[in-house]
Amino acid sequence: MNIRTSLPSALASLLCAVLLGACGGVVGGDGEARGPAADASLFVPMAEYCGIKSPETRSVTGEGWDAAPTFMNGYRYTASSLRSLAGSSQALEGGLALKLDINDYRGAVADGMVATLPGAGDPAWVMGARIPTVLAPRAIACTVHLSKLRNDYTRPAGWSTYWHASLPMAQLPGHLIDGFEFVSNFTPADSTLYFVLDKARYGNVQAPSLCYLAPQKTQWECAAATLADAGARWEVRATGVRAGAYALVSSSRR
Repeated sequence: MNIRTSLPSALASLLCAVLLGACGGVVGGDGEARGPAADASLFVPMAEYCGIKSPETRSVTGEGWDAAPTFMNGYRYTASSLRSLAGSSQALEGGLALKLDINDYRGAVADGMVATLPGAGDPAWVMGARIPTVLAPRAIACTVHLSKLRNDYTRPAGWSTYWHASLPMAQLPGHLIDGFEFVSNFTPADSTLYFVLDKARYGNVQAPSLCYLAPQKTQWECAAATLADAGARWEVRATGVRAGAYALVSSSRR
Protein backbone atom coordinates (compact mmCIF):
# COMPACT_ATOMS: atom_id res chain seq x y z
CA MET A 1 0.00 0.00 0.00
CA ASN A 2 1.39 3.38 -0.97
CA ILE A 3 -0.50 6.18 0.73
CA ARG A 4 0.52 9.76 0.05
CA THR A 5 -0.18 12.63 2.39
CA SER A 6 0.53 16.33 2.35
CA LEU A 7 1.04 19.18 4.78
CA PRO A 8 -2.01 20.79 6.33
CA SER A 9 -3.62 23.45 4.18
CA ALA A 10 -1.89 26.46 5.75
CA LEU A 11 1.68 25.41 5.02
CA ALA A 12 0.73 23.62 1.81
CA SER A 13 -0.94 26.78 0.52
CA LEU A 14 2.17 28.77 1.34
CA LEU A 15 4.34 26.31 -0.59
CA CYS A 16 2.03 26.36 -3.59
CA ALA A 17 1.77 30.15 -3.62
CA VAL A 18 5.50 30.54 -3.74
CA LEU A 19 5.75 27.77 -6.30
CA LEU A 20 3.18 29.27 -8.65
CA GLY A 21 4.72 32.72 -8.35
CA ALA A 22 8.21 31.61 -9.29
CA CYS A 23 7.82 28.99 -12.01
CA GLY A 24 8.24 30.88 -15.25
CA GLY A 25 9.19 28.40 -17.97
CA VAL A 26 12.07 28.61 -20.44
CA VAL A 27 11.58 27.73 -24.09
CA GLY A 28 14.47 26.40 -26.17
CA GLY A 29 15.30 27.33 -29.73
CA ASP A 30 13.27 24.39 -31.02
CA GLY A 31 10.21 25.65 -29.17
CA GLU A 32 10.26 22.87 -26.57
CA ALA A 33 9.86 23.74 -22.90
CA ARG A 34 13.07 23.74 -20.89
CA GLY A 35 11.60 23.95 -17.42
CA PRO A 36 11.42 26.75 -14.85
CA ALA A 37 13.92 29.59 -15.18
CA ALA A 38 17.27 29.00 -13.47
CA ASP A 39 19.59 31.66 -12.03
CA ALA A 40 22.72 30.87 -14.03
CA SER A 41 24.90 33.00 -11.73
CA LEU A 42 24.34 30.45 -8.95
CA PHE A 43 25.14 27.37 -11.04
CA VAL A 44 28.87 27.07 -10.21
CA PRO A 45 28.75 27.97 -6.48
CA MET A 46 25.78 25.70 -5.86
CA ALA A 47 27.29 22.85 -7.89
CA GLU A 48 30.51 23.11 -5.88
CA TYR A 49 28.51 23.13 -2.63
CA CYS A 50 26.68 20.02 -3.80
CA GLY A 51 30.04 18.28 -4.21
CA ILE A 52 30.11 18.27 -8.02
CA LYS A 53 33.67 18.46 -9.26
CA SER A 54 34.28 20.40 -12.48
CA PRO A 55 30.62 21.46 -12.75
CA GLU A 56 31.12 23.05 -16.17
CA THR A 57 31.96 19.71 -17.81
CA ARG A 58 29.64 16.87 -18.78
CA SER A 59 30.05 13.25 -19.72
CA VAL A 60 27.69 13.83 -22.65
CA THR A 61 27.24 16.75 -25.02
CA GLY A 62 24.16 18.73 -25.92
CA GLU A 63 20.96 19.02 -23.97
CA GLY A 64 20.13 16.64 -21.15
CA TRP A 65 20.85 16.14 -17.46
CA ASP A 66 22.95 14.00 -15.18
CA ALA A 67 22.55 13.03 -11.55
CA ALA A 68 24.78 11.47 -8.94
CA PRO A 69 25.35 11.10 -5.19
CA THR A 70 28.49 12.77 -3.84
CA PHE A 71 30.41 12.27 -0.59
CA MET A 72 31.61 15.37 1.24
CA ASN A 73 35.27 15.09 2.24
CA GLY A 74 35.97 15.43 5.94
CA TYR A 75 32.39 14.77 7.02
CA ARG A 76 30.01 11.84 7.06
CA TYR A 77 27.23 13.10 4.85
CA THR A 78 26.25 12.94 1.23
CA ALA A 79 24.46 15.02 -1.36
CA SER A 80 22.20 13.82 -4.14
CA SER A 81 22.43 16.14 -7.12
CA LEU A 82 20.98 16.94 -10.54
CA ARG A 83 22.44 19.35 -13.10
CA SER A 84 21.92 20.41 -16.69
CA LEU A 85 24.31 22.64 -18.63
CA ALA A 86 22.35 23.07 -21.86
CA GLY A 87 18.86 22.46 -20.52
CA SER A 88 16.72 19.36 -20.86
CA SER A 89 13.43 18.47 -22.50
CA GLN A 90 13.69 14.89 -21.20
CA ALA A 91 10.73 14.23 -18.91
CA LEU A 92 11.57 11.20 -16.79
CA GLU A 93 8.31 9.55 -15.78
CA GLY A 94 7.60 10.39 -12.16
CA GLY A 95 10.55 12.77 -11.98
CA LEU A 96 13.92 12.11 -10.35
CA ALA A 97 14.34 11.34 -6.64
CA LEU A 98 17.15 13.25 -4.92
CA LYS A 99 17.20 11.01 -1.87
CA LEU A 100 19.33 10.66 1.26
CA ASP A 101 19.63 8.12 4.04
CA ILE A 102 17.47 8.99 7.02
CA ASN A 103 18.74 8.88 10.62
CA ASP A 104 17.23 9.44 14.06
CA TYR A 105 18.50 12.55 15.85
CA ARG A 106 15.94 12.68 18.65
CA GLY A 107 18.00 13.85 21.62
CA ALA A 108 21.09 14.60 19.52
CA VAL A 109 20.48 18.32 19.19
CA ALA A 110 20.34 18.85 22.94
CA ASP A 111 22.93 16.25 23.99
CA GLY A 112 25.45 16.46 21.16
CA MET A 113 25.13 12.71 20.70
CA VAL A 114 25.52 10.95 17.36
CA ALA A 115 22.42 9.85 15.51
CA THR A 116 20.96 6.38 15.60
CA LEU A 117 21.99 5.16 12.16
CA PRO A 118 19.74 2.85 10.13
CA GLY A 119 22.63 0.60 9.10
CA ALA A 120 21.99 -1.83 6.26
CA GLY A 121 18.27 -1.25 6.31
CA ASP A 122 15.61 -1.12 3.66
CA PRO A 123 16.70 1.31 0.90
CA ALA A 124 13.15 2.69 1.01
CA TRP A 125 13.91 4.35 4.36
CA VAL A 126 14.96 7.69 2.92
CA MET A 127 14.15 11.39 2.76
CA GLY A 128 14.47 13.89 -0.04
CA ALA A 129 12.73 15.51 -2.99
CA ARG A 130 11.36 14.26 -6.29
CA ILE A 131 11.54 16.83 -9.08
CA PRO A 132 10.90 16.90 -12.85
CA THR A 133 13.81 16.54 -15.29
CA VAL A 134 12.60 19.14 -17.79
CA LEU A 135 15.16 21.83 -17.02
CA ALA A 136 16.39 25.24 -18.08
CA PRO A 137 20.03 25.71 -19.13
CA ARG A 138 22.48 25.75 -16.21
CA ALA A 139 19.96 24.33 -13.76
CA ILE A 140 21.32 22.78 -10.56
CA ALA A 141 19.65 21.11 -7.57
CA CYS A 142 20.70 18.86 -4.71
CA THR A 143 19.58 17.57 -1.35
CA VAL A 144 22.07 17.59 1.55
CA HIS A 145 21.83 16.45 5.18
CA LEU A 146 21.28 19.27 7.67
CA SER A 147 23.66 17.57 10.11
CA LYS A 148 27.29 17.73 9.09
CA LEU A 149 28.82 14.82 11.01
CA ARG A 150 32.55 14.56 11.68
CA ASN A 151 34.45 11.57 10.32
CA ASP A 152 35.01 10.29 13.86
CA TYR A 153 31.20 9.80 14.16
CA THR A 154 31.22 11.18 17.72
CA ARG A 155 29.05 14.23 17.29
CA PRO A 156 27.60 16.58 14.70
CA ALA A 157 30.10 19.18 13.53
CA GLY A 158 27.14 21.50 13.11
CA TRP A 159 23.71 22.04 11.67
CA SER A 160 23.94 24.22 8.61
CA THR A 161 22.77 24.88 5.04
CA TYR A 162 24.05 26.65 1.96
CA TRP A 163 22.46 29.83 3.35
CA HIS A 164 22.93 29.33 7.11
CA ALA A 165 26.26 28.86 8.89
CA SER A 166 24.29 27.71 11.94
CA LEU A 167 20.64 26.68 11.98
CA PRO A 168 18.27 27.78 14.80
CA MET A 169 17.67 24.20 15.94
CA ALA A 170 16.44 25.27 19.38
CA GLN A 171 13.34 26.75 17.73
CA LEU A 172 12.08 23.40 16.50
CA PRO A 173 8.86 22.36 18.29
CA GLY A 174 10.12 19.04 19.62
CA HIS A 175 12.84 16.51 18.87
CA LEU A 176 14.42 16.40 15.42
CA ILE A 177 14.15 13.08 13.61
CA ASP A 178 16.15 14.21 10.59
CA GLY A 179 16.20 16.89 7.93
CA PHE A 180 17.71 17.99 4.65
CA GLU A 181 18.29 21.12 2.65
CA PHE A 182 17.09 21.54 -0.91
CA VAL A 183 19.68 23.63 -2.74
CA SER A 184 18.60 24.86 -6.16
CA ASN A 185 18.83 27.82 -8.52
CA PHE A 186 15.25 27.24 -9.71
CA THR A 187 11.86 26.34 -8.24
CA PRO A 188 10.77 22.96 -9.63
CA ALA A 189 7.21 22.36 -10.76
CA ASP A 190 5.18 19.31 -9.72
CA SER A 191 7.67 18.46 -6.99
CA THR A 192 7.30 16.36 -3.84
CA LEU A 193 9.28 16.13 -0.62
CA TYR A 194 9.13 13.02 1.51
CA PHE A 195 10.32 11.26 4.65
CA VAL A 196 9.97 7.46 4.72
CA LEU A 197 10.51 5.81 8.12
CA ASP A 198 10.89 2.21 9.23
CA LYS A 199 7.82 1.64 11.38
CA ALA A 200 9.65 -0.73 13.74
CA ARG A 201 12.57 1.64 14.32
CA TYR A 202 10.38 4.74 14.58
CA GLY A 203 7.55 3.20 16.50
CA ASN A 204 7.16 6.12 18.91
CA VAL A 205 6.90 9.12 16.59
CA GLN A 206 4.24 11.21 18.28
CA ALA A 207 2.58 14.40 17.00
CA PRO A 208 5.08 14.94 14.19
CA SER A 209 5.64 18.37 12.64
CA LEU A 210 7.17 19.27 9.30
CA CYS A 211 9.19 22.48 9.44
CA TYR A 212 10.62 24.70 6.71
CA LEU A 213 13.28 27.42 6.93
CA ALA A 214 13.62 29.70 3.91
CA PRO A 215 17.02 30.94 2.70
CA GLN A 216 18.42 33.78 4.83
CA LYS A 217 15.44 33.56 7.21
CA THR A 218 15.77 32.92 10.95
CA GLN A 219 12.33 31.55 11.87
CA TRP A 220 11.11 28.04 11.06
CA GLU A 221 7.61 27.63 9.62
CA CYS A 222 6.03 24.48 11.08
CA ALA A 223 2.78 22.60 10.62
CA ALA A 224 1.41 19.30 11.86
CA ALA A 225 2.37 16.36 9.64
CA THR A 226 0.46 13.12 9.18
CA LEU A 227 2.21 9.77 9.25
CA ALA A 228 0.61 7.74 6.48
CA ASP A 229 0.51 4.00 7.16
CA ALA A 230 2.35 2.26 4.29
CA GLY A 231 2.63 -1.26 5.68
CA ALA A 232 6.08 -1.61 7.25
CA ARG A 233 6.74 2.11 6.80
CA TRP A 234 5.50 5.51 7.85
CA GLU A 235 5.42 8.14 5.10
CA VAL A 236 5.21 11.92 5.28
CA ARG A 237 4.85 13.71 1.93
CA ALA A 238 4.17 17.25 0.79
CA THR A 239 3.99 18.96 -2.58
CA GLY A 240 5.71 22.17 -3.67
CA VAL A 241 9.45 21.89 -2.95
CA ARG A 242 11.43 25.12 -2.80
CA ALA A 243 14.94 26.04 -1.77
CA GLY A 244 15.59 25.92 1.96
CA ALA A 245 15.76 23.54 4.92
CA TYR A 246 13.22 20.86 5.87
CA ALA A 247 13.02 19.11 9.23
CA LEU A 248 10.74 16.35 10.54
CA VAL A 249 10.16 16.74 14.27
CA SER A 250 8.50 14.52 16.89
CA SER A 251 7.04 15.49 20.26
CA SER A 252 8.55 12.29 21.71
CA ARG A 253 12.25 12.03 22.52
CA ARG A 254 12.38 8.30 21.76
